[in-house]
Amino acid sequence: MTAFAERIRQAREKQRKTKKEIAELVGCTPVFIGHIESGERLPSDELSKRLAHYLKIPIKELFPLLETARREKSLHALKRVAERFPDIEIRDSLEAIPEITNYMNRARNPEEYAKERAKWLNEAANIARTKGDYTFAHTLVDEAMRIYEKLEDPKGIATSHGIKGLTLYEEGKCVEARVHLEESVRLHREVSDKDDKAYALKNLGRLLRNCGNSAQARGELKDGWELLEQAREKFEESKKLYKSLENTLAGAKDKATARNGKASAIYNLGTVETDESNFNEARRCYQDSLKIFWDEEKNRGAMAWVFEGIATLAAKEKQWTHAAQFFGAAEVLHEVLLYFPVPPVERALYNRVIGEIREELDDNALLTAWWEGRRMVMESFEQCIYEARKYLGAI
Repeated sequence: MTAFAERIRQAREKQRKTKKEIAELVGCTPVFIGHIESGERLPSDELSKRLAHYLKIPIKELFPLLETARREKSLHALKRVAERFPDIEIRDSLEAIPEITNYMNRARNPEEYAKERAKWLNEAANIARTKGDYTFAHTLVDEAMRIYEKLEDPKGIATSHGIKGLTLYEEGKCVEARVHLEESVRLHREVSDKDDKAYALKNLGRLLRNCGNSAQARGELKDGWELLEQAREKFEESKKLYKSLENTLAGAKDKATARNGKASAIYNLGTVETDESNFNEARRCYQDSLKIFWDEEKNRGAMAWVFEGIATLAAKEKQWTHAAQFFGAAEVLHEVLLYFPVPPVERALYNRVIGEIREELDDNALLTAWWEGRRMVMESFEQCIYEARKYLGAI
């Protein structure tokens, strides 16, 4: 149990409140409170603020504990890599991990060992990235890149460029990120790797869309429009590739992966249509992605993004109550199912839209609508799906 988890449990017990009572106050499930107190899950910054408020814990005390817990969780996941490959360069905090040197006979097959090591380094870099540990993510992916370059493995290099680009993007370093993401797309195109190319195109599209929004927020409307159009092109190409994979792959699991990839590309197209105020097109995109994510795949985690997209669409249409409701629904799923926070660079866009809603709704109306969205997800997910279809005009 982490110090953060213990502090939450102690504060709740001191106030003689049950997990259910605290859950109702902060807007989550009693099960999730239990996961927080056991150290299995970590709350978002927003939920942590509400916990601090209702449990009467000073923010300045709680947040350092939260950051420490996030770091410990990240390091725990990375121990697998350090244990299997003890010779990689790691930071002081991991030096105490026992060395395991006999995982593979390097003398017998050094190239196979190097490829396996690079693969694990990239996997670990992705774990570190999703936990917000960007410095360590760079250390790991840079090492993987060096190995793949030495092996002259274009697919491995492309994958490393993609992870490097995503890490830089989530840090808000969009200019550097674009270089790596474009290189990832180029290399995947060269080796005719449809699956990874589709994924790389989607990530490049996310970056371009965010840059377009930032440009428009600065008043650079022409540049913003051009970037959004470039994002649209990447999402369209990604969708076509995933559709092609869905039609050609044989295995059910592979087909499902391709369908989810296609739905993600369609959802991202919807975000561009929303940004450009093409509301009817945006509705069609969100309807199509919802149909795949939920009707076909029952992918609750992905529905967090769909609800967030619908919320942004509602805000654009000045339907402020609906916007707050769907943001509340999305937040629950981000906290409970996705297990990692929204990247800071995308959180900035999220906060900008939330700020617009706050300007239009009084605190009571905002809280009521936001709580209703959270309640629907926790108590009746099908009702939440129904409300989403209803808003999109599918019912």
